[in-house]
Amino acid sequence: MIDRVEDNFGDDTFFTSVRKYEKMVEDKTPCFFDVFEFEDILGYYLNGEETDKAKEVLDLANSIHPQALSLRIREAQLLLKNNEAEQATELLKLVESIDSTNPDVFLLKGCALAQMQQYADAQIAFDSAIALAEDDISSVACTIAEVFESEGKYKRALKYFLMALHADPTEYSFHNDIAFCCDRIGNYEKAIFHYKAFIDEETFSDNTWFNLGFVYSKSNDVENALEAYNYCLAINENHPSALFNKANILMSKDQYDEAIEIFNQFLELDSASAPALCYIGECYEKLGQTDLAMQNYRKSLRIDEEFSDAWHGLAKIMFSKEMYEEAIHYTENAIGLDQDQVSYWALLGDISVSKRDMDKAINSYKNGLMCDSKCVDLYVKIAEISLQEDKFSDAYNYLKDNYSNLNDSADANYILAACSYKIDDIQNSLVYLENGLSSDFTGSSRFFNVVPESRLNSKVTDLYEIYKNRN
Repeated sequence: MIDRVEDNFGDDTFFTSVRKYEKMVEDKTPCFFDVFEFEDILGYYLNGEETDKAKEVLDLANSIHPQALSLRIREAQLLLKNNEAEQATELLKLVESIDSTNPDVFLLKGCALAQMQQYADAQIAFDSAIALAEDDISSVACTIAEVFESEGKYKRALKYFLMALHADPTEYSFHNDIAFCCDRIGNYEKAIFHYKAFIDEETFSDNTWFNLGFVYSKSNDVENALEAYNYCLAINENHPSALFNKANILMSKDQYDEAIEIFNQFLELDSASAPALCYIGECYEKLGQTDLAMQNYRKSLRIDEEFSDAWHGLAKIMFSKEMYEEAIHYTENAIGLDQDQVSYWALLGDISVSKRDMDKAINSYKNGLMCDSKCVDLYVKIAEISLQEDKFSDAYNYLKDNYSNLNDSADANYILAACSYKIDDIQNSLVYLENGLSSDFTGSSRFFNVVPESRLNSKVTDLYEIYKNRN
């Protein structure tokens, strides 16, 4: 099979061939090399990415052994190294017509086809290589998997990594490769299984513990993610990614003091991290320490003035201080850097409402919905603007038209119930009111504040009492 230089490090004959060739070049004295020696020398330069030297060796080899098929295979490798896949394919067709039982031919043919993004044909060639590999199935399957992995074809890569593991169950490193591919295709359960299988053999692999934690995080299993990051840090206390991700999890658990501590440990390793400083600012903001929050947001922007989250953080604080002009300025800076963040548009809408600029508020909320059509709060906020202006039909029609995106929102149902009541559609009002009461009874004031007169309606009060007794 096509060898790798690292497989030959213990082979004195291998390096003897290389040294012999390099001495010939240095002394400018001709020497004879047999085919096997040329194979070794070409393999050495090809694996070392020294393609110019490999081309010189190949020219010499062809002049001495013009009929050697094994040298044609090395030539195909060189063509692939130089991204000349079509030429490699033509050469391999010629070799295949002479020797159709050599797995290397089909392996390289598959590589060439993959390089040309003809993945289905590449897989056919690779499967032929597997069929001819006999006792070397694990190595061949692994090579094929790595080709597909490098092309971002993780499902195809996974097939061959699994084949490699089946052929050689003792090679536990395949578990890591399989887990990586499973992660990439979103099969987190299998990724976790295979990372754990690797850890059973390599308990002190900090990077594998980190990868396991990362997959747990993507699976929304924050407790196991945190445990995995802790194991990673127990092995390597200065693992920067584990520190950063652990701090983020602590933030998500509202453990802001602990998160700040871990972010500061991360900053000892990377003092110029705008995200870490920004998130420390967010932690301080959550703790009500706005001065420290602003200090860290500004530190973040001094490192990277285009870090939009820091502008957003400053905007939130300005908004809380009713400094609306500054809040708008910072929010618009954030939006200018990243127009796809719902939270930025939502904040701009909220500030505009506070300034009584309802047209700008509605436009901001609608821009937010263009980023995420499932953001229920923004539909509700738009409807509430119509409510404030006693435009009950407008609010009702807007929510009704977008009802499929509201996910049974209690707030939306209460507004629909109130608007229905206001336009004398009592029957629909009762339907929406019941939807709201069954979803979130405590939010019923949203209905009664708009239509206090409904407390005199026996059907409304009876329905209310039913759900009150249930709660």
